[in-house]
Amino acid sequence: MKTMTLTQRAEKVANSCRDAYSVRRYRSWTSVAKALLTMGYNEAEAEGIMRSKWTRWAADMHGAANGKVPGKAIVKYIESEDPEYIIKNVAEFVAEG
Repeated sequence: MKTMTLTQRAEKVANSCRDAYSVRRYRSWTSVAKALLTMGYNEAEAEGIMRSKWTRWAADMHGAANGKVPGKAIVKYIESEDPEYIIKNVAEFVAEG
């Protein structure tokens, strides 16, 4: 079995949650998935985060217009929060999945 590249994994995650609330805020939904996977989140965790309000809050925090927010905005949001809050909520996102 061939191993998927990071980009292929990101595309898979992004495609699985194209119906998420904040998808239109971002320049590239795949770049959000790629940023999360690069941070070390697995595919289920990345999808959970992308379906959460965090992507909206990250876009709001970034301040760019709809369709202009870069994928790295989610990284800045996560890094700005308490690590225990992040860990607890990511586990809940996956459980709700």
